[in-house]
Amino acid sequence: MTRARYAALDIGGTKIAAALTDEDGTVLHRARVPTPRDGGPSVLATAARLLDDLAGRGLLELGIRGVGVGAPGVVDAATGRVVSATGVLPGWAGTAVREVLAERTGLPVAVANDVRVMGLGEALRGAGAGFGRVLHVSVGTGVGGALTTGGRLDRGAHGTAGELAHLLVPERGPVPSGCGRRDHLEAAVSGPAIAATGDPGRAGALLGRALAGVLAVLDPDASCSAAASRCAARRSSTRSPPRSARRRCRRCATPRSCPARLGTDAGSVGAALLARTRKEAPDDVRGVRRARPRPADRVLPGRARAPAARHRRAHPVGARRRGGRGGGGPLRGVGGVADVAAIAAAVAVPVIGLTKDGTDGVFITPTVEAARAVVAAGAAVVAADATSRPRPDGRTVADSVAAVHDAGALFMADVATLAEGVAAAGAGADIVATTLAGYTGPGPVPDGPDIDLVRALRAALPDATIIAEGRYHSPEAAAAAIAAGATSVVVGTAITDPQWITARFAAAVASA
Repeated sequence: MTRARYAALDIGGTKIAAALTDEDGTVLHRARVPTPRDGGPSVLATAARLLDDLAGRGLLELGIRGVGVGAPGVVDAATGRVVSATGVLPGWAGTAVREVLAERTGLPVAVANDVRVMGLGEALRGAGAGFGRVLHVSVGTGVGGALTTGGRLDRGAHGTAGELAHLLVPERGPVPSGCGRRDHLEAAVSGPAIAATGDPGRAGALLGRALAGVLAVLDPDASCSAAASRCAARRSSTRSPPRSARRRCRRCATPRSCPARLGTDAGSVGAALLARTRKEAPDDVRGVRRARPRPADRVLPGRARAPAARHRRAHPVGARRRGGRGGGGPLRGVGGVADVAAIAAAVAVPVIGLTKDGTDGVFITPTVEAARAVVAAGAAVVAADATSRPRPDGRTVADSVAAVHDAGALFMADVATLAEGVAAAGAGADIVATTLAGYTGPGPVPDGPDIDLVRALRAALPDATIIAEGRYHSPEAAAAAIAAGATSVVVGTAITDPQWITARFAAAVASA
C-alpha cells in the first residue's frame, strides 16, 4: 500500500464505498458497507471506520495526504456541510461532513455532491479526459449532473450548478422528483419513472429535448452520460441529446457525446481527485487561510524584475518584513532557497518561494527538485513556471504540482496564456498567476499588465484562485485587475527595485 496517496468516500442512500488511490486517482483498494439509516453522525462514523479497516492502520501512518468525499445533497463548498437533502438518506441535511471527518481522520477533507464528484472523475480520468469543458449526466434512481471546466468543478453561486433533476418538462411524470414536484425532469426520466410507465422511449425523448437546451446554453466540449439502471440506459442514451440539438438549432455546435467509462469507480476516482486538487481543503496549509482575502491582503509584495544582486541588502528579512506588513497581505514572493529560509524563519506569515536558474526559457523553479528545495526551505507556496515550454528536467508541470503537494505546500502556476492557465488548473495547481504574460512570445514585452488575461482566466476558471502579476506599476492597474476577477495582485518591481523606482521619478521630473 505504499503507493496509496488519497482516500475516497462515496456516500449513497444504500451503500458507502471507500477506496485508497494513487496520485492519479487509480483505485488500489476498495470496500463497501450498507449505509446506516439512523442519521448523519452514524453514517460518518461508519465511513471513518471503513477507511481505517481498508487501510489496515491509521491513514496518517500510511501516508495518506487527504480525503475526498462525494455526499448526497447540496453541499456548502466553504464549510463542507450538507445544506439540504432529499429523504433518500434520513437525517442527512445539516451534517457537517468535512468537520467531522477531518476530526476523525486528522487529514484535510474535501467534500462535494456525489454526482458532481462522479462528473469530476469522468472529466479527468474517464470519458471526458482531454476536454476543457465537460457536462456529465447521470440517470438512475434520480437524475443529476456536473459541469467541469479546466479540470475543476463549477459549483455555481449556491452549489447547485449541474442540478439537472429540476429542469421543467412539459408533462407530469409518474413519480415525484426529489423535491416532490412531478413537472421536473427527474419525475419523468429517472429509473423509477421509466419502470412506472414502461416507456423508455418517451423518457429518452424528454431527456434529449431537455439536454439539447442545456448543451446550447453551456456549450461544452463534451457531454458524458451514465445510466445506473438498465431501463434508463436503453433509450436515454448519449445519442439522444446531440440529435435533438441538431434538430433544434443547426447553428449550435454539437459537442462530442460519449458514455461514461469509470462505472462504479467514478465516485471514488472523483473523490480522490477532489482531495488532490484541494480546492476546499485544508482550511489552512502552513497558515495559508483559504478565506476570501481582505482588501489589504489583495496586494502582495512581490519579486524583483530581474536577478537582484545589484541592490540586495545584506539583511533582506528586515526590509521585506517592514515593507510587507506596511502595505500588503500575508503572502510574499521571494527568490532563492537562502532568502526563503531566512524570511520564513523571521516572519509569522506564509511565504511564496521560488528559485531562478538563469534568465532564458523555463528558469522559475524549473525542476521538481527545485520545487522540493523551496518547500524544504520553509515556503508555504511554491511559485513555478507552468508554461508549455520544455522543462530542464524533462518532467511535467503535474509532476512538480504532485511533488509540492506531497511536501505539504501549495503550488502557484506562473503562466503566460489562457490555455496554460487552464492546463495548470487541470494538473492540480492551487493558484494560477499571470506572471509570465508577455514574456514568452515574440516581440517586445508590453509596458502594462495583461488584464485581459486575468479576465479570461476568471471566465474559464470561475472557482480558481487567480493572482494578477506582471508589470503592475500603479494602484490603478491593481484595482483594474481586481475588477477583472483577480483574487489578489502581486506588485513586484514597482516596490522592490530601487533603481527602477528612481528612474521613473527621474524621468517624470525631467519631462516636467
